[in-house]
Amino acid sequence: MAEATSQQQQQLTSLLLHDFETHTSDCLWELNEKGVLQNPSAKLATLFGLDINQIHSTSFLNLFSHLPDEQHLESTLAIEALKEHFQQQKAFRHLSVPLMINNNLHWWQLTAKPLMDTQGNLLGWRGVGSDITREREANQEMNRLANIDSLTGLANRHQFKTRLSLLEDSTHPNDSAYALLLLDLDNFKMLNDGMGHAFGDKVLQTVANRLKQQIRQNDLLARLGGDEFALISTGEEAILRADVIAQRLLDCFAHSFDVDSISLQISCSIGIAVSPIHCDTSDTLLKHADMALYAAKSAGRNTFRFYESGMAAAAQKRMSLLNDIRQLLEQNPDTKALLNKVDNNFHWSPDLQLQQFEIYLQPQIHLQTKQIIGFEALMRWQHPEKGMIPPLEFIPLAEESNMIVPLGAWMLIESCKLAAQWPESWRIAVNVSATQFSHGSLISIVKRALEISGITPNRLELEITESLLIQDKNTAKTILQELRNLGVRIALDDFGTGYSSLAYLRNFPLNQLKIDRSFVSAILNEKGSLAIVNTIIQLADALSLETIAEGIESAKEVHLLIACGCEDGQGFHFAKPMPAHKLPEFIAQYPYH
Repeated sequence: MAEATSQQQQQLTSLLLHDFETHTSDCLWELNEKGVLQNPSAKLATLFGLDINQIHSTSFLNLFSHLPDEQHLESTLAIEALKEHFQQQKAFRHLSVPLMINNNLHWWQLTAKPLMDTQGNLLGWRGVGSDITREREANQEMNRLANIDSLTGLANRHQFKTRLSLLEDSTHPNDSAYALLLLDLDNFKMLNDGMGHAFGDKVLQTVANRLKQQIRQNDLLARLGGDEFALISTGEEAILRADVIAQRLLDCFAHSFDVDSISLQISCSIGIAVSPIHCDTSDTLLKHADMALYAAKSAGRNTFRFYESGMAAAAQKRMSLLNDIRQLLEQNPDTKALLNKVDNNFHWSPDLQLQQFEIYLQPQIHLQTKQIIGFEALMRWQHPEKGMIPPLEFIPLAEESNMIVPLGAWMLIESCKLAAQWPESWRIAVNVSATQFSHGSLISIVKRALEISGITPNRLELEITESLLIQDKNTAKTILQELRNLGVRIALDDFGTGYSSLAYLRNFPLNQLKIDRSFVSAILNEKGSLAIVNTIIQLADALSLETIAEGIESAKEVHLLIACGCEDGQGFHFAKPMPAHKLPEFIAQYPYH
């Protein structure tokens, strides 16, 4: 009776196990004490891609030993873990092991327990296995998406921060030594806005591919967002050769980038901080590298800078200046309205006063007659506590933060009000930045300036840079044409120092080319600079454009410029920029009227 009951239980168990295998993706397996498969099912053989006769009496471990070389390390670790469990004769759960099925790599998850007799001797093993290949691939894809920048294929900010944290938390002495380099493309926003974001994305992909070729296998190159990249280079060698690494990355930009059949000359700036020399916490090191990056951009871009202790104070000073400017602008509703939005119908009080800011004027002279033809307006900031703040300190900050828009509006309107007090033949030249130009309120501001001041439009000259014109060319041309239709003059500032192209001169409605001081200061000693100046003047003459040279400091330079055909000029040779209230005194003493 007991024997019949036992047979029934075995049959029931067999049916349950068969039903389990039939209706699930899992597969049961059983081994003897030597680790050899016992009574394998047809399903198990099929899952392993083998005939049931091939799998019968096969060592279980042998099924997991035929893997491609590229899987060697991972497979070795997995098989060693499986062997260890068998040797310890202890149950295990959810152990992942790789195996080849029909020449394809699969991953199985194994759960098993040892079978013991009453004396504690091993009789064998019984377990279950499930194919987790798809789950693993899905998890790998999720992990990839979580750690890889989808645009460039580089590590993303999450993986970058994770690597920094691992280095910081590591107890291995070598992990504390690494160099952190932050890279930022120079003037990329201008290119991205002008050529479109799709084009900008292609540029970023091309840059990323070029950078990848310059890094070591164990280093991490990441895109943090926008046009900002980062490199973590580990080891003592990285610390000692961080400058060499940075220069190698800069050299990536020495040759032009070809994107959609357009040749682009792109540069980048790099900030470097080194652990543990500059600090031993990742967050602080990142801040230090960012300060060094700002210093590199301030140094003229296309260069690198190491973090220095004084940079923290400089960063605090910048933040203090930004806060001071914003507070001044927010005190008045007219300037406040231009901080964050485009307001084409804004109201600007004719009597608006912007405390602490002042307009300085530098005369522009007809070189042959030496008569005054007008003045260039320059902004100065007399801080009540910090004294006179140089324009090179606060103008870039204002441009980066968009505060140049209300500042520029004040500058433009106040300059026109000053010009209204002068002879009708004198004009006023005012600089307009790319930020002001792209804001959308420039036309309205110009109209309001002319309305409040009452000057004729041809007495107002707006100085723009070449870089402004590489933004949305159609929009730029439309805005410039609308300004010309108002009667306002347009001068192209710093010509020859940036993106010089004959197309700009032919296609945009310009009145004047302004020859950069870097060429003017060298014409007496460098034949190359003299040739450039002469070429610019001849080019302007051929296109019926006027020319004015800036930075003139000697009578010899004046004579040479006249000989080249330059019409107008300005510089310390004639007068330094002066506060507007000192203009009457200057005019009274100026000998040429």
